[in-house]
Amino acid sequence: MSLHYACVKSFRRTFHDWAFASINYSSWARAYYDYHKARNQSHFTIIRNLAKKWIKILFAVWLNGTTYDEALHIQNLKARNIPWSMVL
Repeated sequence: MSLHYACVKSFRRTFHDWAFASINYSSWARAYYDYHKARNQSHFTIIRNLAKKWIKILFAVWLNGTTYDEALHIQNLKARNIPWSMVL
């Protein structure tokens, strides 16, 4: 059995839905989506990878006991010279 299939499918679907919805509310998520869509990645590949990014953020927030700050996240992206964050 592949690790890709060894998951709780309802959680996976929830994170995909969350990532898709975040495109309308998060400027960095929209920039990420537009950047990769312009490079001919499929919608579902982009959403899957965006969901992975949100999971990392969620885990870091939980681990550190802090709240999510989008302005700080964008600042950190720009500091690391992430190509798609330069339009923010």
